[in-house]
Amino acid sequence: MLLHVKGLSDAKNEDLCRLMKIGKNNLYILDLKDNEIHEDEAVFELASALAGPGITFSGNPKEGKLELMADYQGLFKVNIDALIAFNMVNDVMCASVHNNTYVEKNQSLAATRAIPLVIDRIELNKAVQVASDNYPIFSVKIFNPFCKL
Repeated sequence: MLLHVKGLSDAKNEDLCRLMKIGKNNLYILDLKDNEIHEDEAVFELASALAGPGITFSGNPKEGKLELMADYQGLFKVNIDALIAFNMVNDVMCASVHNNTYVEKNQSLAATRAIPLVIDRIELNKAVQVASDNYPIFSVKIFNPFCKL
């Protein structure tokens, strides 16, 4: 079991007893250095940088992964070259459905993650910079209604 703890002073004896009662006999404390970011914190920066107009993401990362979804019905657009460049940065990844795909509101379109449990701030900044320089990597274009002639 691994706990992401900012300070040991937060832990209480009853917390440790409760963990032992449910069979958690080994406890590991993660002590991050100033240049290290936990995967669940890092993925918020990645998702924010990747998400353009019409893209939203869930608020609860799981194992350093967040899902990006359609904010509304439309045509999903992917800047493919930028996505490739993003995926070339160490310790991050993102996969998506195909470019020019029709999507429904709240449909899952992509997922991004920080690969290691702890990512170096330099690598995280590189990935965010690639996404920012190529904004938007992901977007949803609204369909225009048909016009009667």
